[in-house]
Amino acid sequence: MKVSDVLTVEIVDSGMEGEGIAKVDGYVLFVPMALKGETVQIRIDHLKKNFGYATLKKVEIPSDKRVRPACPVYGVCGGCDMQHVAYDEQKEQKRRQIETCLRKNAGIEFSVPEVYGGSNRFAYRNKLQMPFGQKDGKAVLGFFKEGTHTVVPTARCVLHGKWAEDLMKAVLSWANENKVSVYDERSQKGILRHLVARNVGGQTVIVIVGNGNKLPAADNLISALKSVFGDGFKLYFSPNRKNTNVILGESVTEIYGKNVKANVGGVRVDVSPYTFLQVNDEVRDTIYSAVAAEVENGVDVVIDAYSGMGIMTALLSSKAKEVYGVEIVPEAVSDADKLMAENGIKNVKNIAGDAAEVLPKLAKSLSETKADYVYHLAQSPFEAIKSGRKTFELRLYDEKRRSLKVGDVIEFYTDGTDERLLKKVKNLFVFDDFSALFKTLGTGENTCGAVMTEDAAILGMGKYYSEERQQRNKVVAIELAPAEKSITVVLDPPRKGCDQKTLAAVKEARPEKVIYVSCNPATLARDLALLKTDFDLVSVRAYDMFPQTKHVETLAVLTKKGNT
Repeated sequence: MKVSDVLTVEIVDSGMEGEGIAKVDGYVLFVPMALKGETVQIRIDHLKKNFGYATLKKVEIPSDKRVRPACPVYGVCGGCDMQHVAYDEQKEQKRRQIETCLRKNAGIEFSVPEVYGGSNRFAYRNKLQMPFGQKDGKAVLGFFKEGTHTVVPTARCVLHGKWAEDLMKAVLSWANENKVSVYDERSQKGILRHLVARNVGGQTVIVIVGNGNKLPAADNLISALKSVFGDGFKLYFSPNRKNTNVILGESVTEIYGKNVKANVGGVRVDVSPYTFLQVNDEVRDTIYSAVAAEVENGVDVVIDAYSGMGIMTALLSSKAKEVYGVEIVPEAVSDADKLMAENGIKNVKNIAGDAAEVLPKLAKSLSETKADYVYHLAQSPFEAIKSGRKTFELRLYDEKRRSLKVGDVIEFYTDGTDERLLKKVKNLFVFDDFSALFKTLGTGENTCGAVMTEDAAILGMGKYYSEERQQRNKVVAIELAPAEKSITVVLDPPRKGCDQKTLAAVKEARPEKVIYVSCNPATLARDLALLKTDFDLVSVRAYDMFPQTKHVETLAVLTKKGNT
């Protein structure tokens, strides 16, 4: 077998990126667009020692999972890679991909449930990014052919709603009627480079990216856009004169319209050309809700690493007493501060820095608990509280105790030792006297430090507090909990996953729970392999943020070992 050979093969499996796998003469051949169970004709493109890559030339016996693509330029345009696969099979391939990555990369056998797909298999994208090109002397819009910078023209993209089709038509009419030139990468001349837009809540942010300092015929473009969107849009121009693959320039100029605002789970967000929002509103909101549901109400601290402009941080602010957003991009941290201020959120602190460096310092500062009250104990109850047997401290409910509240920290000490115990007030139970208290809470180790009769317990407390003082003040059972702050860490890194320093910092912080949102099953599994020494994987759920493509979002939940 050699390069350029044409073979007829059977596809026996699916690869990690949805490609078909054939096995011929000791070689494993990866064939994009082929499905398991098909007999296909292929051309060998590349060969290594024991594997190679091939192009699908013809499907001779199709799979019952193969469907007709909805897009006329599918397979030429580099945008989608799974439109030829029935949607249920798309989800099943993604589900299996996650399980395979967990098994191979992390050594974890875990059953992943059905992928959540939402209600829109097409027309789900709220963001459009298209390069301008030329055909027959006219401006066109489309997508780059895979692996090239050749624009494949298209009048619409099936992954976007009608708003995008109407926008493309209006912009192209304006460009051609006003003879606005299209940028040419080779000569680096011409104006129009990219059209970027985002549609949120019926409003549209529109950006023309151009090789110049000014948008030509701006008034005519405004008129064209008004005919489609009325006043429901804001237009920007972004100058980008660099020979680069980066789409937006370093600045944008406001041309027309009012600021666009989005509502994400109740958080008000100003949408600018630089705002990061997930492209699938329904699936994004479902993931955010799932993350919030995993954070226990009243947890002391949530640390949102890779927090970006702070949308998820804001959504989690109602679940915790303190929330910290950690983000390495200073501009994003500034945006997050504005987001909190505009939404009236006061328990969030945004920190600019590398999570690997910030997390250990933050964890150390959070562990330095200060006492609100100091109580003396005899040695026996001190040891009972220290061992965890005694979980209630019983006191007279006098003026001093009436200032206690849930969440306060008490420092206990006893004679003969310098040791101190820090406990947090979990609950306060007030009774008329100790007789009523013991009838309700009992006289076991948790209240008395040792099992005793009710009479003996009442007599014992009477040595400290007379019946007259009990009747005048009442009594209180102070339920105690560990004083260490309960911490939940949320990780939402880019496709490359977390670096090892960040994961080491998470392990050092010893949170009760880690919630990991991933857009790459391979790097998720790699990172879980490092976390599994200190945490148990308790939940894995998958979300199809990008139907018709090979990409999948995964939500993994881990708890500190010993907590499950």
